[in-house]
Amino acid sequence: MEFVLKPKLAVIGAGSIARSHIEAAEEAGFILQGICGNLNSERARKISHDYNFNNYFPDYKSLLNSDFDAISLLTNTEVTFKILKSLRVDLVLLKSCL
Repeated sequence: MEFVLKPKLAVIGAGSIARSHIEAAEEAGFILQGICGNLNSERARKISHDYNFNNYFPDYKSLLNSDFDAISLLTNTEVTFKILKSLRVDLVLLKSCL
């Protein structure tokens, strides 16, 4: 029997691209650990319920203090930069879509 570790994914952002990214992450084997959107986002709360996330967070700061292995930033450039500045990580991978 093969043991496979599934990484826990945190998602910041609940806009129009969120569902497709979440579905791709789920298909790739990620555990949907937590999600947040704008402050007290009802959209993020609904997505959390629809995709059976382990946790919903009212803001990104509380999400960042949770337990996760990877993070998906589904935010605009200004917010992404603000969040990246607050992270203390060894590696950041960005994928740009034009």
